[in-house]
Amino acid sequence: MLETQRTQAPFTPGSESGDGTSTPPPKVGWLEERLQLSALQEKYGRKAFPVHSTFFLGEMAAISFGILVLTGIYLGLIYTPSISEITVAGQKLPEAFASVQLIESIPAANLIRNVHHWAAHVMIATLLLHAFRVFFTGTYRKPRELTWVLGVVLLDLTLAAGFVGYALPWDAFSVTATGIGFGLARSIPLIGQLLADLFFGGAFPSLGSLPRLYTIHVVVIPLSILGVLSLHLLLVLKQKHSMPGYAKKLAEPGHVLGISLWPYHALLAGQLVLA
Repeated sequence: MLETQRTQAPFTPGSESGDGTSTPPPKVGWLEERLQLSALQEKYGRKAFPVHSTFFLGEMAAISFGILVLTGIYLGLIYTPSISEITVAGQKLPEAFASVQLIESIPAANLIRNVHHWAAHVMIATLLLHAFRVFFTGTYRKPRELTWVLGVVLLDLTLAAGFVGYALPWDAFSVTATGIGFGLARSIPLIGQLLADLFFGGAFPSLGSLPRLYTIHVVVIPLSILGVLSLHLLLVLKQKHSMPGYAKKLAEPGHVLGISLWPYHALLAGQLVLA
């Protein structure tokens, strides 16, 4: 004879209890009611991140990019991307160079410019070290080939941002170095002339060179980095994080050994921001 199992509806808060009284529903916060943050925490906040010094290099590069954007916005309010000559204290100077001198004469602005300068160095250095770690540990292999390619594109974009940013002060050093880059770009077979036209607007130096380089530096490349970085991080979340050697030995099959994204990993990342 087939047996049927009777199921009883589970008790939910707010329903009547056995003695006929009702239990009030739990209070839900304003943000939780609208954004369901607990579900977001359950899905992404518990993502495991390995704890190893070399596994923070990519995050240091991302933090540096954020610092570059914030400091660059401030510097852009003072900087003038023009090579037209103006007279400052009886001396004729390119307007761009005069605006850089103005930045250097303001203590807070000069500090922010130096932070911008060194954040660019830190971003390039950490990206290179991050690429070395991924390459020599073999984590660029299947299924992370696309993640590796996007990382290489990020490194190329960062180097390009540094190159065009070096031209912005428009002093003797920057004009000479950018002119060398212009010559190198034109010497590339097949695509050299196209690259020179895209980056420099034809001949260099010309009246249109600096505004074009400035636009590339503050709009084109940052938006490109933001898009590629977002895809890179999305793939890392999708494919799970790679692990250092000690974690591979201890982790269960198909699982990542590490600390949760929130709050433990976020606290470590916050310390990196302050550093």
